[in-house]
Amino acid sequence: MGAGLAAAAPGTPPFALDLTTGGTWLASASTGIVTHLQSTTGRADAAVTVPGAVGHRLSVLRDGPDLLVCDEDAGLLHLIEPQRLAPARTATLRPGTTVIVGNRVIYAVDAASGRVRRLDGRLLTDVGPVIDLGGTLGTAVRTRDETLWAPVRTSGSVVPIRDGGASAPIRVARPDHQIDMVLAQDRPVVVDGTAGTAIPLTGARPGRATALPVTLTTASVPSDPVVIAADAAERSTVPILDAVAGRLLLADVHDGTVTTHELPAVPGAEEARAGVGDDAAAGDTVASTVLPDIDRPAGSLPGSAVSPGDPHSGDEGPVAPRRLGPPVEHDGMIYIPDQDARMVWVFDTR
Repeated sequence: MGAGLAAAAPGTPPFALDLTTGGTWLASASTGIVTHLQSTTGRADAAVTVPGAVGHRLSVLRDGPDLLVCDEDAGLLHLIEPQRLAPARTATLRPGTTVIVGNRVIYAVDAASGRVRRLDGRLLTDVGPVIDLGGTLGTAVRTRDETLWAPVRTSGSVVPIRDGGASAPIRVARPDHQIDMVLAQDRPVVVDGTAGTAIPLTGARPGRATALPVTLTTASVPSDPVVIAADAAERSTVPILDAVAGRLLLADVHDGTVTTHELPAVPGAEEARAGVGDDAAAGDTVASTVLPDIDRPAGSLPGSAVSPGDPHSGDEGPVAPRRLGPPVEHDGMIYIPDQDARMVWVFDTR
């Protein structure tokens, strides 16, 4: 290296560094730093200090060669250029806004207000007017055709957004249901955590609903998610977590079957969640493929977990769910972050 640098003639263009898919970016809330880990060695080879982000929730996204870091608490979106490894420009968002990267366009989804902004991927400036969907939103997804699928929980509908305009809403659930969007082979799927169903969308119509054997209960904190789905799945099978019962559900939205797998217990956590998981059946089960009503009560389908107040549940009040992150699927493996256990569970689908 020394000989090469000594031989370099004046005027040689500077080296341009790029980061490949051979690693991952991890954000540290305690330090306000995002660090790149090399996949083969597990060692850090780059780090970026986010201004004023100490103690804040950070999310990291890739947009081509650029890196986007969203400071969710401060409501700031930073564009990091790989040559500088420092913020090049910043956009101001509302705190709690979720950022979804498109083709040279960034969607800023404010779930609380039900508004969606489109930003230029390089300039971080607004592209077109703000779209007001008129209600609280669940998790939105973007398909490869640049359509943003936004679930409006207030109305129980999904609104496709194309080219900066909102299309007619698609009714998928009753109002105020906890509906979120996931992708299965780039196909939008609605996960209804209130009714316990997974519904694929075909064009502008909902398809056949798949019943999920989840614990339909009220979380101890309204913001605690009970049903947590992966953002995207490589096949028609969507990984979904039952955070109360501590189970991984593999829901095949093509044939309507669901396979359940128990997650390992966290030492010391079961006492705090007394009454949940003891009655769950061990091993793998397949749920009923019958098309359920979206208002079905808890426990009305075979394989459903017990509901609050059930004398067999061992608990009359709400139960705190496990603090699990959305599962991530890659190459036949499913990675489940567990905040309570401070580890990541790895499930081999093969």
